[in-house]
Amino acid sequence: MKYKTKPWAHQDELTKLLELRHKPYWALFWDMGTGKTKQACDIMRLVAYQLDRIPKTLIIGPVVVQNNWLEEIERHTYFDTKRVQVVDGQTKLNGKKNKNPSKKLKIEQVENYKKDIFIISTETVSDSAGSVFDHLKRAHEFELLIVDECHNFKNPTGVRTKALHKFTRQPSLKYRYILTGSPILQNALDLWSQFYLLNPDILGANFFSFRSKYFYDANAAMPSNVHFPNWQPKDEKYFKRMGYREEEDLKGLNKIIYQHANRVMKSDTLDLPDMIYQKIPVEMPTKQRKIYDEFKNTLIAFLEGQPVKEFLNEALAQSLLGEIELPETMRADTAIVQTIRLQQLICGIFTTEDGSIKHIENNRLKVLRSLLESICTNKENKVIVWTTFTPTYEPISSICKELGIGHTFLTGQQNKEEKDTNVKAFNTDEDVQVIIANQGAGGTGINLTAANYAVYFSRSFNLAHDLQSEARNYRGGQKRKVTRIDLVTPDTIDEAILEKLKDKKEHAEDILKTREFSAKEVLKLI
Repeated sequence: MKYKTKPWAHQDELTKLLELRHKPYWALFWDMGTGKTKQACDIMRLVAYQLDRIPKTLIIGPVVVQNNWLEEIERHTYFDTKRVQVVDGQTKLNGKKNKNPSKKLKIEQVENYKKDIFIISTETVSDSAGSVFDHLKRAHEFELLIVDECHNFKNPTGVRTKALHKFTRQPSLKYRYILTGSPILQNALDLWSQFYLLNPDILGANFFSFRSKYFYDANAAMPSNVHFPNWQPKDEKYFKRMGYREEEDLKGLNKIIYQHANRVMKSDTLDLPDMIYQKIPVEMPTKQRKIYDEFKNTLIAFLEGQPVKEFLNEALAQSLLGEIELPETMRADTAIVQTIRLQQLICGIFTTEDGSIKHIENNRLKVLRSLLESICTNKENKVIVWTTFTPTYEPISSICKELGIGHTFLTGQQNKEEKDTNVKAFNTDEDVQVIIANQGAGGTGINLTAANYAVYFSRSFNLAHDLQSEARNYRGGQKRKVTRIDLVTPDTIDEAILEKLKDKKEHAEDILKTREFSAKEVLKLI
């Protein structure tokens, strides 16, 4: 098969492997920036070459990458893009655009029989009657499935995972490929749902059988009234403790996985410039530290089951916050929300019980101001400022305005067209040196290689967001040395989060294993 665009060595190797073995399904566990989309386009061409026609294809991925897929198909294949339908609910069949997406137009788009390739968003996948996905299934007999960022379907009990599993049972769907750089975000249990999309026979058609074969509940001995499962892999230590020889452990699982998948790391495949990591400590002023400690004690008391109000100094709270009152009680389902509020406090934000926002004097904005002033003096430098919290957008923007630095935004409040416009401006306009971005909104499928600096003003526990955001400017096509700068407040949950993200990343690479935090771990973090 003749390539339209020259592949990297690892891409050429996989294409030839799939062609030689006539492999109709495969998992691409490739780091962000190693060319997963280009590889998937070459796979589509390979299938078309074998069938002597374009296969009826369904591509599923995050909404922010839908147009990127269209561009990549045009760049890497000889397919007529008039045969490709992006299901966005905005682009009418005559080419004109609606201001806002509509379900009615999405249904018209998925029922367009003139198209061979359909690109839908992850969020579109639903099995409910009359849904866009339901119309899509009834309108076409798909032959080839590509699931981009397939870790979004890792939960076997999730609505969209069940819907997609059911969809993969149709006999016509002979070719299946899944793509992700982070297949394991909690633990190796994440793999079952994703491999089911390829072929249920790989890890078995029953999740519970898979779990009992390779994992055990480390909390099985806990009393039933307080028991919560803690599924851990059956590794060498487990079998030694149990006193019998290994039978089914993660080594066996690893062997099965790599009969149907390959792992590609940026460090092994790309001739990328150096990545420099810096951590800048940001101390809290006395007033901010008092507020933080007061709220922390409140949360610890709650998690330990103690009366919260005994840990509150209401006079102190009033003197520091004015009308802001720290909570006297907390519900169990708000515990995680309160840990997020701890993170917000570090960034100088306090969200009251009625949802209003109060800004507290903090040093983090001062440090960021100093950094941007220094970095952006050189007009060739560009910076991504990653921030988790919406109320921080405006203060960061104000700093840029004060310094006369051209900047734009990439946030969850923007529609796709606005995001595309702002990304293009950042990458091409020399006067736009800063993009203020949210990891959730801008951390997937977007190319920001114009940036040679990334400043993490704040971060979340989400490993996928951290990995994805880092890969926006440290990927194929980056020619300059990249510097990641984390602003971290010592002796706070902020510092603990950064350390945990590092641990989770290293742990995941053991076999491709991480897990979420238990209540005890949250206590340790704070």
